[in-house]
This record gives sequence, structure tokens and C-alpha cells, in this order.
Amino acid sequence: MLNLRFNLSAFRPLRWLAIAFACVLMVATQVYPAYAVGSKTTQGETQLKNIEAKSFDVLEEGGPYSLEKTSSIANEGINEVQ
Repeated sequence: MLNLRFNLSAFRPLRWLAIAFACVLMVATQVYPAYAVGSKTTQGETQLKNIEAKSFDVLEEGGPYSLEKTSSIANEGINEVQ
């Protein structure tokens, strides 16, 4: 029994090292997505101004687009109608 206790106590520093590694890994995975964002802060504002300009164009034309015009805009790319 004494021999078994001695062998298990030899792993105690490795256990603390594994716990420390797990904590560092959890913190790093929580922080990394914030660094992964590569867009500029003004890029979203530019897109919103384009959407606003398109909205004003629709209002000036007198109402919503027809089905043909909506389908032609939708075929330009992903999420163009939204």
C-alpha cells in the first residue's frame, strides 16, 4: 500500500500541470474569436449606406419593385434582396 501511495503522489505535479494547461486552453479559446475578426469598423457602415440609398430609390419610384425587377436583383448575388 505504501508503494502505491508513493507512485500516485509522483503524478501530483503532472496533474497540476494538466489543470493549468486546460485553464490556459479555455481562456485562449474564449479570447481567440475576438482576434479572428478581420473586418474594418467602417465596413458595416458603408453597407448600411448602400442599403439606405437603395431604399430611397425604391421610395422615389413609387412603391415596391415588381416581381421581374426583384428576381433580376436577386440573381445578382447572395442576399441581394434582403
